[in-house]
Amino acid sequence: MTPGTSNTLQECADHLCQKRGCDECGGDGFKPLLEFDMDTLKKEMEVVLDVPMPTDPREFSARTEKERDSLTRTLEQEISLLDGRVERRTEYPFERWPVATLPAFVEPPPLTLRADLEAMRNAASFENERLVLQEFKSAVQAAVGNTKIELQERATQLLGDKMLEELSKGLEASGTKVYDDHFNGIKWYFEMEHYTPHRAVVAEEVRQNMRRFSSKNAAAIKEFLEQKVRALLETYEEAKWQQVESFLAERARSRDESGASEKREHAYLAIMTLTNSS
Repeated sequence: MTPGTSNTLQECADHLCQKRGCDECGGDGFKPLLEFDMDTLKKEMEVVLDVPMPTDPREFSARTEKERDSLTRTLEQEISLLDGRVERRTEYPFERWPVATLPAFVEPPPLTLRADLEAMRNAASFENERLVLQEFKSAVQAAVGNTKIELQERATQLLGDKMLEELSKGLEASGTKVYDDHFNGIKWYFEMEHYTPHRAVVAEEVRQNMRRFSSKNAAAIKEFLEQKVRALLETYEEAKWQQVESFLAERARSRDESGASEKREHAYLAIMTLTNSS
């Protein structure tokens, strides 16, 4: 703009943002500058959001909120500089520089920028929260998987009530340890609201797996005892019939021997009778 266009600028200053490409004042040039500034500030927010995830949601939220407010203030300061007035030129005291006025935006640029930055924050926070929850689910799966492996190793064993009780306590302790170890000692995981409920899920899964194992164990013990009883009955029946057969054979042998003795006695009596008669 030149000093000679001051009157024209004063007359059309009110429509700088509404008559795009105004030939008289060219005031629409403010918009590309603001858009460039806003794009630059958004890129700065993208750098702040580009961190390894998952990360501590509380620290992430506080840091990005602070950055959002800082970037918004930066734009406000830049706009305040653009909206300033130029002092009268000493070399031309009878003239004034044209007054530079900002366009009349439907929504103030700082509010628009703040809304855009907040949307970026929310999207990044949702992704971080998704990854955090995925870590807790993975920890639960690791703990439950370890429990299943330990129970599978004992699938062929027959355990009594006392041994089952000790096994249940041991599995619950080892399950929660695997769950905690999954977070590699990172403190903020243990301070999150998700920690306790997911740990309770591990304990409940261990109990459910133990109930299923106990049911299968009881069924296996029952089948084992039934097999033993059947085997003993078969052994008993076989031994009983062997004794019966032995008894019958002995009795038959006794009868045979008794019959032979009677025959000898009859023969002896017959001989004696014949001898006496002669």
